[in-house]
Amino acid sequence: MVIRFILHPEIIPHPILTDFKNNFGFYCILMIYVIILEVEEANMKRLRLVRGDFITVILFLLIGLGGLYFNLSGRNDADLKYLKIYVENYMVQERSLTKDYEDLVTINFGPEDEHEAIIEISKGRVRMLPLDRDLCPRGICSHTGWIEHHGESIVCLPNRIMIVIHIPARSDPDYDIIAH
Repeated sequence: MVIRFILHPEIIPHPILTDFKNNFGFYCILMIYVIILEVEEANMKRLRLVRGDFITVILFLLIGLGGLYFNLSGRNDADLKYLKIYVENYMVQERSLTKDYEDLVTINFGPEDEHEAIIEISKGRVRMLPLDRDLCPRGICSHTGWIEHHGESIVCLPNRIMIVIHIPARSDPDYDIIAH
């Protein structure tokens, strides 16, 4: 590697070094760069993974996968699940979502409510049907597809429409426990 740098100074990976090709500073910086590369190569040869490193990596992977499973398993189908539809940051509709409820909801939007968006509700899931290319050029809202879990949302930024699935928090009574 050192010989390649000395014989071919135009093959220099660092852009700062290309400014110093025709003067003494170039060769000084080049030598420092070569020494740093040699030290890094020597350090890499000394670094070896031992059994403890593998155990640590596997342990962190297992903890991460366990956390992911725990997170995803908490997404159960709640009895009370609601669909909230916002237009211009105002909630225009709220509907209860159940497994047997199916409907097509029409939402009016625009400066004078002259445009319509159609939202399909089926089997506890929600999706937004495609809008005209003039209204929503990229169609990201319709490409989002079906949503069904708490906190998932469909957002149409050009038209300022937001559809969110919400599970209300259980109301905690004033008392902690009842003893009989």
